[in-house]
Amino acid sequence: MQIRQADEKRNWKEVIEDACRWKIGMERYGPQMYQFFFTTSRKFSEITVTGSAYTDVDVGIFRRHGRNVSKLTISRTLFKDADHFIETIKCMPNLRHVKLFDVEIRDVAASSTDGQQSLPEFAKLKILEANRCANIIRCFKRSPNLSEFILWDYGTVKDTTAFEFLQSQKILKSLVSHHIDNSSALLQPGVIANDSVSQLYLNCVRRDISQQSWNNLLGFLKMQAKSVEILRLGFGIPNRSMKLYFRNFKIPPIVDI
Repeated sequence: MQIRQADEKRNWKEVIEDACRWKIGMERYGPQMYQFFFTTSRKFSEITVTGSAYTDVDVGIFRRHGRNVSKLTISRTLFKDADHFIETIKCMPNLRHVKLFDVEIRDVAASSTDGQQSLPEFAKLKILEANRCANIIRCFKRSPNLSEFILWDYGTVKDTTAFEFLQSQKILKSLVSHHIDNSSALLQPGVIANDSVSQLYLNCVRRDISQQSWNNLLGFLKMQAKSVEILRLGFGIPNRSMKLYFRNFKIPPIVDI
């Protein structure tokens, strides 16, 4: 009788663990917690990494649980090189939402990854958010179904990587930029080669950007005028420029200022 009850208890435990959407928050756990991650049968749908310098143990956890993960958040984390980062995200082919905040790669030049074909493909990825980590968003170039890209502050990182990334996205529907200065990707001609964007949010345009940058921004908006349905404009965009923007829209967008 006791054996049967123990079996039923174990079976119910497995059913509950399979049905729940568990989350891992990896923040300097001790050996006992790491042992739990390596032995548990729980299916973790979300992983959050904060304030870490990655080790082989961390990558091992991703290898064990990565296929179940649909949302990944990494903030204030240092990777030793690009290969280290790519090795980690390759463990999670079913990602749908990725948030990267202040993620650094110690030695960008040390990467042995060469060319887009060696990058992982994320067929299910829909939303990518990035802040101060332009050096690694290129690792998500092979995301053919990405529909929303949210761009925060770049800090001192050059914007060429963001430009190349945006050019690689063919069906982007929503584009959010929270920081625009003279180096911003949106101010470079031809940044988006299609007119798929239906939601556009521009915020925090620096007032000291050059006249050429203003002209490039206007050119970008003209290119998207046929498809934009919802336009959100934050502070920094002068009224005289807004009048020029609206003249070019085929369908007047819903505007949130």
